[in-house]
Amino acid sequence: MIATEPPVPVNSPPARTRDKVDFADWLSPMLVKELRQGMRTRVFVLTFMLLQALMLLNVVLSLASASRSLATSGNTIVFWLMIAVPVVLVLPLSGLSAVSSEMKSNTLELIFLTRLSATRILFGKWFAIVAQTALFILAVLPYVVLRYFIGGVNLVDELLGLFFLLTISALFTAVTVGVSPYQTRLTRVLIWALIIFGLQALVPMMLFFAMGSGISRGGPVFDSANLLALPFLGASLVMLMLQIGAARIAPAAANHTATKRIIAVGQLAVAIGFALFASDSRAITIAAFVLSVPVLVGSVCETPRSIPSIYRPWVRRGFFGRLVGRFLYAGWPSGVPFTILLMLGFGWLMAWQGFFAGEREVAMFGAVCGAILFPAAVVRLLLPKTERALGIFIGIQALCVTLGIVSLIVEEILDFPFTDIFAFLPASAFVFAVSQNLSGASSMTTLVGVIVTTAASVVVLLVALPRAWRTILTLEKQSTGTGSDTVA
Repeated sequence: MIATEPPVPVNSPPARTRDKVDFADWLSPMLVKELRQGMRTRVFVLTFMLLQALMLLNVVLSLASASRSLATSGNTIVFWLMIAVPVVLVLPLSGLSAVSSEMKSNTLELIFLTRLSATRILFGKWFAIVAQTALFILAVLPYVVLRYFIGGVNLVDELLGLFFLLTISALFTAVTVGVSPYQTRLTRVLIWALIIFGLQALVPMMLFFAMGSGISRGGPVFDSANLLALPFLGASLVMLMLQIGAARIAPAAANHTATKRIIAVGQLAVAIGFALFASDSRAITIAAFVLSVPVLVGSVCETPRSIPSIYRPWVRRGFFGRLVGRFLYAGWPSGVPFTILLMLGFGWLMAWQGFFAGEREVAMFGAVCGAILFPAAVVRLLLPKTERALGIFIGIQALCVTLGIVSLIVEEILDFPFTDIFAFLPASAFVFAVSQNLSGASSMTTLVGVIVTTAASVVVLLVALPRAWRTILTLEKQSTGTGSDTVA
């Protein structure tokens, strides 16, 4: 007999083979989507091709200058500017349409159906632009090596300069992606103002690298403490801006306010940590305080949300959960005590580090605190039920800053102390302090005016708190299943 193999059933499963997983499956679906779409856009393709053509032209000019023993500093400046424009300006600005384009085309709801959270959506869009920027950086590395063999450059400085540009681009991209959901003219004005001031700071730094005075050669600006703090402060800025954008598109029941305030507390903790172990970390303290200002402004301007699910995670943790949650709930009633405590924390740290050596420094810090609290107090006093507190806040700030600048100009022309008239306005007082227009009696007048206005603003906000907190206490009871079903 001839042995035969048994027949294979028709419906039997195929033999087990090794799973073949695509590389894209390892990454976030939002990141894959944005990378595929971003690298096909005209902006990316044309900018990439133009950069390559300009790099080739710069190398040819550098070879010609080196063969004739001519100075190559001009080619070096042009080289860095050609890299800086697309890396720091063109690609980050594309983040302004990252979320707004989805909102205009009504495709954001479809993305939420994939169960991606608002934070993951913003992070995917930010990381996609950063990845495109990194591709630009990698594409110019061969030209950096060529410049090294031509001579006249320090390879370590060049690589550190590229890393510096990538870092600045990532931070600027976080800002543009974070404000992308805010489709207002005011947002565009603020972004362009940020671009102008950013370029004013960037151009001297680019010339610093171009003239061969890179980070590797050291200096008082790039000491070890500041360099170690940069990753912490940079990461907090990225997380903060992504949370600001996520809060705009997330459902009302999502409490992104707590995350933003925890980030601000973390910035204070980083500043305190470096103050304890670093010889001079005052620059870190200033940077941490500046980065916490957007959180403080949002804390005193945010409208409370009558959604019990926001309060449930904190109430379930018992007494200490309630205590912490009452500083982290969404809305200005919890934001006012949070803002006051965080300001006191930064004020104590600055006093311990010796910031307040004179009246000008005290007036400047008090003016920043008052500029946050004074417009919020005006809103709660005159328009307690408004839902546009942030817009009114910005309008009051713009008016105070304008009055301060105009009074400085008029005082210079007419030789009359107009600055004393507006010294009680914190934003105007900050303008006076920055312009160093404080001396003698003017300094004391500004300091007294700022202290009085800030103290009065705190009193107004504290008086307005009890009525708002009655609603929050009711919502806490509803979150546990007790209390009435309606909120006054």
